[in-house]
Amino acid sequence: MLTPYTGTIADSLAAENTGFTPNGVGSLAPDPGPGQSSAPPSGSGPGGGGPGSGPGSAPSGPNGGAAGSPQGGPSGGGPGAPIGSPPSGSAGGPGAGQSGAAPGGPTGAAPSGPNGAATGPAPGGSAPGAGAGPSSGGPSGSAPAGPNSAIPGGQPSGNEVPRGTNGGPAGAPGGPSDGMPGAAAGPGNGAPAGAAGPGNGAPTGAAGPNGTGVAGVNGSTVALPFGLAPERTPVLGSYAVGEPRASKLVTQWFRMDLAAVQRDPAYRVLILTVAGRIEGMGPDGAPMPGQRLRVEFGQEAGGTFSLLGEVTPPSVGGAPGWRNLPVALDRIPVGTNAVRLVTEGDPDPMQWVALTPPRLPKLTTLNTMVGEENPVLADWHVGLAFPCQRPFDHRAGVAEMPIWRILPDKLNAQVSETWQGDTGGGPLGWTGMLMRSQTIPSYLADDWTRDWGELQRLTRLITAPPAEITIDTEPTWGWSTAAPIRTN
Repeated sequence: MLTPYTGTIADSLAAENTGFTPNGVGSLAPDPGPGQSSAPPSGSGPGGGGPGSGPGSAPSGPNGGAAGSPQGGPSGGGPGAPIGSPPSGSAGGPGAGQSGAAPGGPTGAAPSGPNGAATGPAPGGSAPGAGAGPSSGGPSGSAPAGPNSAIPGGQPSGNEVPRGTNGGPAGAPGGPSDGMPGAAAGPGNGAPAGAAGPGNGAPTGAAGPNGTGVAGVNGSTVALPFGLAPERTPVLGSYAVGEPRASKLVTQWFRMDLAAVQRDPAYRVLILTVAGRIEGMGPDGAPMPGQRLRVEFGQEAGGTFSLLGEVTPPSVGGAPGWRNLPVALDRIPVGTNAVRLVTEGDPDPMQWVALTPPRLPKLTTLNTMVGEENPVLADWHVGLAFPCQRPFDHRAGVAEMPIWRILPDKLNAQVSETWQGDTGGGPLGWTGMLMRSQTIPSYLADDWTRDWGELQRLTRLITAPPAEITIDTEPTWGWSTAAPIRTN
């Protein structure tokens, strides 16, 4: 996470503030209708479901993809945590959300954009990648397309992964996390604190579907997505009950030395974690109404800031849930060493916006993050796109507990959540009871906003020793008839 030039991180979002409050986050329930936000957006925050909750953000490439952690980057306070080790067994944090929720159906997780795990090679031959963790980023340069090229975006700790043939930079928006590698420390064990995904939020920050009940660094009790740690991540939103009013917010200038950042190929994108409705263009080119948001880039010299340029962050779908908006570093003006956010909107109660400070995640590939030996639950749609990942085993009628799940894009994830669920006799029936899921922000290398799918980390609710299985062998005639199945 970038650090401000003046003041503390707690007050970094409010250099100029009209109408924004720490708990100004409205309902995060997804909009109905296919093609927009009907399914959990990729890269989304914790949603109502568990491991099966909404698609997240890592690109799905067979083995590649960089994942990156959200926290600091070279310029704003240190590089984000490297993505690294495989998920530990710690349970998710208190908030509802993919990470805090038990594995289950697609969640209304948050944003669909740049952060989903890649489901497979992207059009044009580039493979999606996913996987973030505190470990080091993938190869420098653009991620190669191929079985392993997806880039998962790491958790707030700085784990994100781009996708490429077997690597490639990862860039995931992560949040400040102090938790296990690759997972942002949420209020509980590194899992996101129940970030509101497109269907996970109550209107205010109360300790409900959209709140943790624990005050964060700026007094907000809103549940944060992607493992962002409340004690390090301020939140401001324009949602309010009562008479609608116009709102405007200008943040402090944050440190980001572009020249220094670009010398490390693991840094590829600047990430904004937002919720609500933001003005932009939809996938079909149609205008999308909402609050106006722009990123301004400046140059600081002797305490004075001069504006070098500005960009409007891309739309990634998943409104109004939490999502990660990626701004490629090659879109930032040369000479930039300061960044700030500016948002304003008309008095419309349906068009609120909430945001957190910008982050510069360090990316790694999906293959680096997930590995080739750890058990993975790959949804049917993406199985062939990840040949380097090992599917979880079934031996003697007993299933191995997976520690990762790879989902397809948000619309297809809705399908897999049904027939892979308990009603269809699928694995999500038992993973949802035994494990919690946390979305790892991830992106498709060089196609940052594509909804490739999602990468989730699964952690056991209770640690138990492996079952001891006894197997007996009994020869029988081929024409013998088995006795009825015993039901008691």
